[in-house]
Amino acid sequence: MSSKYKMTSELRDGAFLVQYHVCCMKTSHFEEASRTCCDVANSIVRHVDARPLDVKVFAENLEGKGNHFESLLFYQVAAYLYEVLESEPKNAILGISSCVLGMRETCIKLASNRSSKSKYEQQLKKHVIPVMHHLKFKVASAVTGDKKFTTLRVAWCNINIAHVKALVGDRTGEEETIKAALALLNDEFGAQAQEMQVHGLCLHNLGASYYSVLRYSEAVQMFTEALESKAKAKDYDNTEEQQASIELSRRSNSMLLRMRKRLSSSAKH
Repeated sequence: MSSKYKMTSELRDGAFLVQYHVCCMKTSHFEEASRTCCDVANSIVRHVDARPLDVKVFAENLEGKGNHFESLLFYQVAAYLYEVLESEPKNAILGISSCVLGMRETCIKLASNRSSKSKYEQQLKKHVIPVMHHLKFKVASAVTGDKKFTTLRVAWCNINIAHVKALVGDRTGEEETIKAALALLNDEFGAQAQEMQVHGLCLHNLGASYYSVLRYSEAVQMFTEALESKAKAKDYDNTEEQQASIELSRRSNSMLLRMRKRLSSSAKH
């Protein structure tokens, strides 16, 4: 029997644990939710011949079906499995950071429903974001012998965490988390940081954060710097993706400049 079908069978047998975890999440019993997450992970390790990737794909499928809390649970489980089962540290880091990204995507979908966003905002603030930070620390503390590789993955974790903070209205936390990513990149890579996709994305998102709190001058500066960084980046998957990202910053900057001009004109009258 393949690992996929063994995993599905085991998860059905332990479905009560999953549903109990979801119940704990929805009722804000976060310590119990964390304990149950550990129980699910340990059950998979003991009884299921599943790779971390199997569990991550399972989480993605749950996300696609709109089972957001179940998806968040299995991203956490997958990250745990990457930590304990993956023998190559760099692969473990890539796996854990991809789970942080998956959690961000699930949170975006959860927050896209206005009623769900208001109903479960505390769950994101008090449980999901701390879990994402915990996973980021796992990435940061991994021993790879390649500090640049680790720093880059931590920066990606930070930008994904910052996005979730923005979803729940924590603009101060968003700004601090993005700035932490930029500081890591600048300290480790110096001028070469501008050649990395994540650097330009951090600058753009920081500009968006400033815009949301009416700090227009600082937003313009960040969007301008983002344009420069994105144009220098060498690690986009393809030219089309890079150009689309550059265009987003260009449009944001142009919009802000026009807004500032109108506001200035209105003030004179």
